[in-house]
Amino acid sequence: MWMQGLQAVLIGLTSYKQWNAGQGTIGTSLTSESLLTWFAVVALAISVILLFWVYAKRARTETKLRENITDLTVTTFKLRQEKDELAAANKKLQQAVSELSGRQAAVLENMKKQLSARK
Repeated sequence: MWMQGLQAVLIGLTSYKQWNAGQGTIGTSLTSESLLTWFAVVALAISVILLFWVYAKRARTETKLRENITDLTVTTFKLRQEKDELAAANKKLQQAVSELSGRQAAVLENMKKQLSARK
């Protein structure tokens, strides 16, 4: 097998709550405890990698969200400014229309007087 000859350092707790270390060759004679230990180490490594990946993704998403909020705030401010400018321009146009309407009424009245004076 491909695992023959692979050296391993096994650390474990003995029944007297003391650390025990040993060195052995990993090969076809793997015990279930050492196999489960290897699976646990691999699972722990994968979980740590996933933890940092999720944290980094959350941080990137949070940064992107803050940028979007800032952009929307700036856009909202610009739109309010533009709305105020358009409201001022609209008010000026309404005043101009009312002045022209008043002049038009005066011109029509003057024309009526001139027509009635000719008859």
